[in-house]
Amino acid sequence: MVLNYYGFPANKLDIAVNYLPKGPIGSTDFRNAFLGDTRNSWSRGCYAPAIVKTANSYLAAQKSEMKAVDISGRELTSLSASPNANIPVMVWGTIDCRTPYVSATWYINGEKLIWVSPEHCMVLLGFPNGMVKVADPDSGNIRLYDLTLFRSRYNALHKQGVIIQ
Repeated sequence: MVLNYYGFPANKLDIAVNYLPKGPIGSTDFRNAFLGDTRNSWSRGCYAPAIVKTANSYLAAQKSEMKAVDISGRELTSLSASPNANIPVMVWGTIDCRTPYVSATWYINGEKLIWVSPEHCMVLLGFPNGMVKVADPDSGNIRLYDLTLFRSRYNALHKQGVIIQ
């Protein structure tokens, strides 16, 4: 969605097949690659660093000077998402703002990695009237969520954000 916003002819199938690093569930660090196969419902997902790698690989193939940047760790309302800024922000939360829960734990390279479900990445569009406005890539719709609820889901998914500039 964000690549399309900037005028790139990206489609999610091409990105998933040709640019997204992937690895087996249980032995792959989700910060570095997507867990599983994007075409299967049993797959998990990935975190901001893997999306930065994916986007930058795609942008390089397009010979663009734009770059994806990991802006994780910022407070939700500090993210540049106003219509005047014209900078859409990819953020992590949960599907339909459902309650997050730990669904798996793996030890990879001596590190304990905890997967929070139902992990979901959306595009933050703004904060109208105490709400959060996002573009949801699963439904293709614009959705509004209560700011307090969405912030709690964003925080539960480690305050992850990615921009392209």
